[in-house]
Amino acid sequence: QVKASAEGLQLTAAHTAVWVSTPREITVWRQANSRLDRTGQTRQVTNIMLFAGERDRKAYENLVAGKNFLDDLINQVGAG
Repeated sequence: QVKASAEGLQLTAAHTAVWVSTPREITVWRQANSRLDRTGQTRQVTNIMLFAGERDRKAYENLVAGKNFLDDLINQVGAG
C-alpha cells in the first residue's frame, strides 16, 4: 500500500492515512505523507500507524529517527 501512495497516485481529497505496515524506506514514507500534507490542504492531516508487534514499533521509531535526521540536515544545508 505504501508504494501506491508514494508513486503517482493523486490523493486530492485525502487527509488521513492508515498504515498497516511500516515502510522500510524513509523516501517512500516521506513521499507518501507529502501527498497528503500538500499545498492547498485545508484539513488536518492524520497518520495512523498500526503495529503488529514490537518489531513494527521499532521499525517505526527508526523511520522517525531517520526523518528527523534528514530534516535537520536539510535545515543545516539551507541555513548554510
